[in-house]
Amino acid sequence: MSSDGPGSRDTPDALARLAAVLAEAAHGVPPTPRELAELLWLARRMGPGPGADDTREAPAPAREDPDRAPAPAAVDAPARKRPPREQAPPDSAPGPPARVPVRLPAHRPSPAPADGPPGASLLAPAPPMLRHPLALQRALRVLRRRVDAPVGRELDERATADRIARLGADPDHWLPVLRPARERWLSLNLVYDAGPTMPVWRPLIRELHTALAQSGAFRTVTLCRADADGTLRGAEGRIPADGRTVTLLISDCMGPQWRQGPAGTRWYATLHRWARRMPLAVVQPLPEHLWRESALPAAPGLLSAPHPVAPTAALAFTPYEEPEFGRPEGAVPLPVLEPEPSWLAHWAGVLTTPGGTRFPAAAAWLGGPLPASAQDRTDIGRLSAEELVLRFRATASPEAFRLAGHLAVGRPDLPVMRLVQAAVEKDPRPGHLAEVVLSGLLTALPGAPPGSYAFREGVRELLLLGLPHSERGRTVELLDRMGEFIDELAGVARGDFWVRIPSERGMPTPVEREVVATLSAESVRRLAPGAGAGLFAGRYRLTRKSRAGERGWVAEDTREGNAPVVVCRYAPDETVVPFTELCRGLGAVDHPGIARVLDHGFADGTPYLVREFVAGPTLDECLADDANRPSRDELRALLREIGDTALAVRFGEEPRGEVTSRSIVLSPNGPVLTCLDSAPIVQESASEVLETLAAIMLDQYPGTPFEPTRPLEPAGAVRPGPDTGILFTTDDLAGRPEVRITLEAAVHEILSRSLPYDRFRVDVRPDGYRVRTASDAYLLPVLVAVLRELPHALAGLTRPARLRVAFGPVSVSPAAAATGVDVVVPPALYDEFAASSAARDARPFEPLYRDDDPEAPPAAWYCRLGPEPREGGERELVRGPFITRDLRELGVPTPGRTAIVHTRADGPLTVFDPIQPYGSLPPRAETYYTVDLTVQQARHTLSLPSAGKAAFTAVAELAWQVTDPVAFVRAGVAGVSALLLEHLRATAAAITRRHPARRAGSAQRAVDEAVRDWPVPGLAVSCRVRLGPEGAQGSAPAAAPPPAALLTRAECVLVGFDGPLARLFTVQGARAAVLDLLNVVADHRAPGDALAGRPLPTVTGAFPHPLDLLRAFAREPVGPLLRDRLDELELAAVPDAPMTHLSLALVRALHRSGRRVSVVSDVSSRAVHRGLAPHKLPLAGVHARRKDLGLLTPDPDSLRRALEHLDVPAHTAVLLGSSVAELTAAQRLGLPFVGFAPTAPGQRRLREGGGAAVVSSLEPLLEAIRTG
Repeated sequence: MSSDGPGSRDTPDALARLAAVLAEAAHGVPPTPRELAELLWLARRMGPGPGADDTREAPAPAREDPDRAPAPAAVDAPARKRPPREQAPPDSAPGPPARVPVRLPAHRPSPAPADGPPGASLLAPAPPMLRHPLALQRALRVLRRRVDAPVGRELDERATADRIARLGADPDHWLPVLRPARERWLSLNLVYDAGPTMPVWRPLIRELHTALAQSGAFRTVTLCRADADGTLRGAEGRIPADGRTVTLLISDCMGPQWRQGPAGTRWYATLHRWARRMPLAVVQPLPEHLWRESALPAAPGLLSAPHPVAPTAALAFTPYEEPEFGRPEGAVPLPVLEPEPSWLAHWAGVLTTPGGTRFPAAAAWLGGPLPASAQDRTDIGRLSAEELVLRFRATASPEAFRLAGHLAVGRPDLPVMRLVQAAVEKDPRPGHLAEVVLSGLLTALPGAPPGSYAFREGVRELLLLGLPHSERGRTVELLDRMGEFIDELAGVARGDFWVRIPSERGMPTPVEREVVATLSAESVRRLAPGAGAGLFAGRYRLTRKSRAGERGWVAEDTREGNAPVVVCRYAPDETVVPFTELCRGLGAVDHPGIARVLDHGFADGTPYLVREFVAGPTLDECLADDANRPSRDELRALLREIGDTALAVRFGEEPRGEVTSRSIVLSPNGPVLTCLDSAPIVQESASEVLETLAAIMLDQYPGTPFEPTRPLEPAGAVRPGPDTGILFTTDDLAGRPEVRITLEAAVHEILSRSLPYDRFRVDVRPDGYRVRTASDAYLLPVLVAVLRELPHALAGLTRPARLRVAFGPVSVSPAAAATGVDVVVPPALYDEFAASSAARDARPFEPLYRDDDPEAPPAAWYCRLGPEPREGGERELVRGPFITRDLRELGVPTPGRTAIVHTRADGPLTVFDPIQPYGSLPPRAETYYTVDLTVQQARHTLSLPSAGKAAFTAVAELAWQVTDPVAFVRAGVAGVSALLLEHLRATAAAITRRHPARRAGSAQRAVDEAVRDWPVPGLAVSCRVRLGPEGAQGSAPAAAPPPAALLTRAECVLVGFDGPLARLFTVQGARAAVLDLLNVVADHRAPGDALAGRPLPTVTGAFPHPLDLLRAFAREPVGPLLRDRLDELELAAVPDAPMTHLSLALVRALHRSGRRVSVVSDVSSRAVHRGLAPHKLPLAGVHARRKDLGLLTPDPDSLRRALEHLDVPAHTAVLLGSSVAELTAAQRLGLPFVGFAPTAPGQRRLREGGGAAVVSSLEPLLEAIRTG
């Protein structure tokens, strides 16, 4: 064509020619627009120089083909004579900028050159497939919340400044206060289907990946590949299930893994596993009306989640119309989305909703794969061209049919189709393009790159008949419009497909006859900035063939001062592994005996690799030169050094290249391997390397063996230590081959997904398997996989089996169970598990102790995954174990009623200290229990033997209370009441069988003296036994008397001051007093705590009353200071404290009835006397707070002092109080208690604490005293 010759319309303008000349002079570095402008400004003022009229036309800017002479060619080609350059007329006027025709490379199965016009290759961009990336990113704004990161800390400026101000320390002693770093809430795993129908969607996948990564909504965006065989290759398949990970699957659901077969079974098992663990949704690039043609048809409806980031299996879906065949059994709703903002906005709403909110969505029922022979699709392969076109016109959208007509004009390659669609449609959508691709009008070209199609026979002609003649005649205008899209994106967007432009300096390459677009010369310059400099990849100047290897060329790196390097080029179909991924791995090799990889990439569609240049002769040259041939010992030492170097770097995920005598360079610093340039096409094992070196030795010196100086073992190989390994054992393998098969498959699945293949080795045992792991192997992922996957794997057995999984050597074991899985881990591994997010939803672990050391920390931890309940039933008085990331978040337990027992680093269990839970150690995740400290009671009637034939009828009243929470938790006792009763029965029976039935009194006294040494550690037990003759009925337990009866029956009455008599603090006043006391704590805390950056205890909400705070700090050094400050606050509050309604009248009525009244309180004595002095009440005594803060209630010291002063036993008096601490103190003494609480929350707290008699007003008590 005329456009291919010189002087045609593709000749660049003067500015482009100037830029090309300057780039060639600068060794391939093009000038910037500012440099061009300054040069033209300077030339205008300098005037014409000599030879200025000798103007020659410069070639069109194009990328320099690396195969041009004198540069080496990947495949030899006949030399061509360049046509002479034609000089432009000196006085010709400049015309409009010429457009350069663009053609596609011819479809050939190999990259070998053939006859064709000279040209250069350009990587041209294509129009985007994602229409609204900004709107899509805005739809995900609700996911941009930040949370505390599990690892990492950052500076807390406010806390640091506050600490500096409080301490007033010298600047040399200022230390920062750190807080947990903040990070995005969720991570995204973007899984894309790599099936045979997905090449058309690869640009959409790339654009969607970019848009989601740049949205800022996710902590990380990981791209994973799902192959057509239903597998996820390598590390890409390890998708975590940590409650903060979501997965989007991009697929048209057309591949073989969506149908029945081995691939479908494997793929659907993966989908179900994801659906159980995390939110999963499918991004369907097809338009919604084509979903019914896929293997995963979806229906519209309403979707809701029970909580944020709920797994897909937990979603609720209500379709607008019920499916014809109903919901498949065991299926879960799988959301299906279009890549549009509105769809993603609803999906983000489902992820963030607190529960119950319903969003419009589409979902498919994820059950099993469809049959491969499903009759839901038409066999388009049997249709004629007329039937295909008619079927397409009847089912396709008008936009898709119009696009198919325009595509019939040229070659229907995917990039061309995208260009045509952008040129003819006002609103191009990927769905219209998908309709054309999936219509059956096209067929994929065998041996061509993905996305290369051709119309079926007869289809093109029929489509052209439907295209108006006016449109068919506007070919040039259409080519210009298609080129305009490339002009807009040239130099801005990344390239998508290779095209060829005419270039006299290029190599002859076969191209298609049709022109697909026309570009401006400026776009050509942007797309190939270094083409005019004769450089390979715009950077390297090839000089000569390399002697080390067969494909390398010595070159000069123009960007590094012409430093020598070696460039190796490969044909696109040579690589057996992903080229870019492999080259990154090769670039990470850093060894003095290995030539480093410096660069890699693609030039004109050809992959290339650049390594450093090593000066010196090759081993092959030295062996061929008799004068420089190494001796036998020199060669043996040389080969040993090379073998050690090769073994040091060969054991990784990928091979490291081919070792030959030509790839060994003898540099002045020692032998260097230059074999990395062969790695993209050669996979050689370590044994083959040693065989090659041994062959070299035997070839030069026959009969001389060669052995490496170190064994054939990888640097990171499994070297089991004494504390490594995992043991899977069971007693149910004999006669049950299905158990062995199931266990082996489960172990293989768990290990392959949790550990690198070179970090473990599995040994078969008669009772199971032993997994030997490397000494530095990270076993936490294995533990998490065992807890989550092993029960599901064993659930399919018809008869359950018992399995024990032990991580490392453990000296203690839990009690054996009939079925289930016992997982035993050492303390170090359990600490890692407790600090991880996986511990949130896992079953709790129980500690295991050694009997010989009661003060030692747990020797191991175990978790029972089977369905059997805990041995002995549920534990009484103890709840747990639970895991908390920070003990300071537990708050303050109710004094005297609840205790918290927790683990600590390298120490035994300890009671929780709410003020300094970690002491001087840093915070960490801990395991804790809550212990009920209240008094428990039980009444039993039992028969005991006597010395004769008759028997005793015994009524036993038992009361027990936890006095040592640590010992009680460590004992792990369940069924306390039954144990106490059995101990009482056995002990009493041994006593009563020595007494006749008529001597019940003496037998009862003997039983009371003998019953002791109760079998439950940490428990205080009191027992009262009444014996009678056989058949005597014990009196039934009396019902709890009403509050008025308790008061009228008592001889003396103890009355609390704060509550029953006066209201010392209001709610606001109590909070202000608490804050005032916390300031005292802050001002007088230990300097070491301040300098260490430990923040103040955030316990304002945990202390509703200042007395609660004083109890918490009672044993701390700051306790006396708090007591003195609270004395001042109480004295200041007394003048404004109102007396409780009817309280004065009640005290006087009690005195008139002959009952003595004393006041007991934890308030200071001065405040109580000042509050009561104006009223002149007839009181027997006032017993208030002492200096020893350890005697505050629930310690019964003040009650005991009052009873001793009145000289009455506890059961003849009654306490009128208003706090749980007073109730607990009364229970410890056996003192009847009447609770007073004017509010509903106060009454609820007293009843939950065990108070049976509670009143909201003093009026019924006063009426009972007056009338009694």
